[in-house]
Amino acid sequence: MDELGQNKKDFSILLVDDNDDNLFTLGHRLQREGYTNIQNAKNGSEALSKIVNNSFDLVLLDLMMPDMSGKDVLENIKSNPETFQTMVMMISGDSRIESAIDCIKLGAEDFLQKPFNADLLRARVGSCLKKKLYAEQEAIYKEKIEYERLQYKQLLDAIFPQKIISELAEHKTVKPCLYKNVAVIFVDVFEFTLYCSKNSPEEVFKNMQIYINLCEQLGYQHHLEKIKTIGDCFMATSGMFIPTENPVLDAIRFSLDLLAKKNQLEVNWDLHIGIAYGDVIAGVVGHSKYLFDIWGDTVN
Repeated sequence: MDELGQNKKDFSILLVDDNDDNLFTLGHRLQREGYTNIQNAKNGSEALSKIVNNSFDLVLLDLMMPDMSGKDVLENIKSNPETFQTMVMMISGDSRIESAIDCIKLGAEDFLQKPFNADLLRARVGSCLKKKLYAEQEAIYKEKIEYERLQYKQLLDAIFPQKIISELAEHKTVKPCLYKNVAVIFVDVFEFTLYCSKNSPEEVFKNMQIYINLCEQLGYQHHLEKIKTIGDCFMATSGMFIPTENPVLDAIRFSLDLLAKKNQLEVNWDLHIGIAYGDVIAGVVGHSKYLFDIWGDTVN
C-alpha cells in the first residue's frame, strides 16, 4: 500500500453542493475509495463556517450554487489568512474551459466536471491529497533542518568568537591577525593536581563546572572574551573583539569580582590570577577539531 493509501482514513474532506443527490453520489464514491472522514455543506455560508472551525485537507466545491457561488466561496477561502492554505477542487457541470481557468487563477488546485468519472475522480482527489501530504512532509523536513542549523550555530557560538564564525562562514578559513592593546587573563587553581588525586572524577568534574561557569558569567559581565580552558586554567582576553575603553581595568575588575565571589564554589580553591597587556596573534589552527587560540609574548 502506498503512502496515500495508508493515510486515506486520516484525510478530512468537505463536500459542498446544494444538491443532495450530488452530495450522496460524491460521498459514496469517495467512501468506496477508502476516504471515511467526510463532511457535507449545502451552501457557501455553511461551507465557510465549517472551514473556519475545522481543518480540512481538501474541499470539493460546487461552482454553481444559489446565494453564494462556488467562485465566491473560493475567493473568500483564499483571501482569509486562516484558511488560504486549504486545498480546494472545484466541481461543476459547466464544460467551458474558461470556468476552470478562472478558478485555477483564484487558487483552486483542480477542476472536476460533472457527471463524475470514477477513474478521474480517484486520480484527481488522490493527486491533491498527495500534494497536501508532500507539503506537510516538506514542512517537517524544513523544521528539522532549521532545528539542526540552530544546534550547529549554538555549537559554533560555544567554540568560537562571533567574528571567527563569520569569517569561517564567508571564507571557509580564518586569516591570522595581530591584535594590539589586548589584556590577557589567566585564572589557575592552586594545587589542582593534588585535589584531583584525592577526589573522584565525578566530584572533580562537578566542581570544575561550577568554577568555569562562574568565570564565564563574570567574564561576560566585564566584557571579556573567553578563549579556552586548559586543564584547570581559564583563559580570556579583554579588548580583542569586544570594544572597551580600558582592557586592563576590565580584566582587574573581573579578577577582583571573581575573588570576591569564589565562595560560591563548593570547594575552597585558592585561585591565582595573572594579567598581561600588549599585542597578540590570533587564529584557528588544525584541520580537524578546530581550535581558536592566541600567541605571542603577551600570552607567554
